[in-house]
Parts: sequence; C-alpha cells; structure tokens
Amino acid sequence: MSIDTDDEEASIYLDSRYIGKSKVFIEYLVPGAYLITLTKENFLDRNESITLINGEEKELILQIREQKELQVVDFYIEPLGTKIYINSVFQGRSPFKKALAKGNYVISTKNDLYENYRYILSINEIKKDETSVVFHLKSKDINTYFKLKRNLYYASFWCFTFSMIATIPLTVFAFEYFYKAGEYVYKYGEDDWKAQQLEKTKNIFYGFAAGFVANTVLSLAWLIFSAVDYLRTLEKRDFFPIIEYYKSIEGREEVKIGMKVKI
Repeated sequence: MSIDTDDEEASIYLDSRYIGKSKVFIEYLVPGAYLITLTKENFLDRNESITLINGEEKELILQIREQKELQVVDFYIEPLGTKIYINSVFQGRSPFKKALAKGNYVISTKNDLYENYRYILSINEIKKDETSVVFHLKSKDINTYFKLKRNLYYASFWCFTFSMIATIPLTVFAFEYFYKAGEYVYKYGEDDWKAQQLEKTKNIFYGFAAGFVANTVLSLAWLIFSAVDYLRTLEKRDFFPIIEYYKSIEGREEVKIGMKVKI
C-alpha cells in the first residue's frame, strides 16, 4: 500500500501508529480493516477507513484541506529574549506572535537569570483581535548565581596553575633524558644495557609530558572561557533589575520593580 499526501508537513498514522510524512510505502500488510489518519498543525485531522484483501495493491492520494480557526497570541514576556516553549516544544524568544487553535496549552519559559515559569493558556473562543500574554519573570537568587560563576573561574585558574607546575619540570626532564640517551648511544652503541634503559625512561617522560601539555592547553581554554563568562556576569550584576512579586493588602498579586546600581 502506498499513501501520497503531496504535503511535506502532513504526518501519516496507520491505526494510531506513526508511519511517516508526505509519502509512505508499506510492502506487506495483513489483510483486514485499517484506519489512516493524516495530521497537520492547525488543520483538522483527516481520517480514512480502508479494507485490504489478500494480494491487493492499493494506492491512496489523501489531502488535508480544512484549516482550524486560529487565535493570534502575542507573547510579550520580560525580560525580552526569554525562551518560550508551548507544550514542551521551543517556539521562539520573547516578543513573538503565534497563531493557535482552540484548546489548552502549557506555556513555559526559560531564562538563565530568572526563575522558570509555567502556566496553562486556555483558548475557548476565537476573537478577531489578538490576545496578549504579558508578564514579568521573577529574578533568581543573584548572589548564589554569581558565586557559582566565580568559583568556576577560580577552579579553572588553579587547574591551569597546577598543570603548568607539573608540565614544565616534566618537559625539562624529558629533554634532558633525550640528550643523555643520545650521547650514551653515540658513545657505547644501541646494544648497551644502560642506553636501552635511558631510552625507555625517555619515552616514559615523553608520554607524561605530552599528556600534561595537552591537559595544560585544555586548562588554558577553560580558564579563558570561565574568565570571560565571569567578567560578563560581573558586568550584568551592576545594573541588574530586581523584580519581586508580592500581594497587596487587598489580596491582589502585584509586582515591585527596583534597580541596584553599584559603582
């Protein structure tokens, strides 16, 4: 059986089992009754019941044409640039607009410096005017966040320092044994027992030195990255808006916005 939808966005299901998009071909099917369902975002599902007999080859051309009524929703979530997910699928960064059909949607947000927020958006009727979703995210514990960045920077600094302390003497010893082994081999020949031991020791030092050099290079890259990240985070702390939620005496939920400037 072959199914052609002529639509790359249409998903095809056979008895609730996903089998592909746009065009699919199934070589063998047990004879019997089947339900084919076509789905596409913001369109009504297309259902088609078929019956296969023994030895039959069936070709189907199906299309989805009936579009759902959509409500335009304007997502304006501060701070701007916050990642917005609808039903756990990333949609974009605030501010942006999305056309949604009737139903319930789980809206979740993600921002490194703010607490994540989730709520249910219910669209019960389609309006001509767009619906707006506007709210502020609550700030995270700033001090803890900056301490983490600072500790990562310190850890990378000491990792690089210890790598340098171990790498330099190992590299010096490796080169020293290289010259000693070369001189001894030149003087007594390669078959001499002491020359062979010097060659083995040189190779061991070379292996350790190469490993520590690689570790030093990686530690330096980590140090540069963590230092830049820490300085950029430190820069944000001086002009960081503090947003707190509270309830008024009347019981209404309100928001208090402040600014901390550090010179």
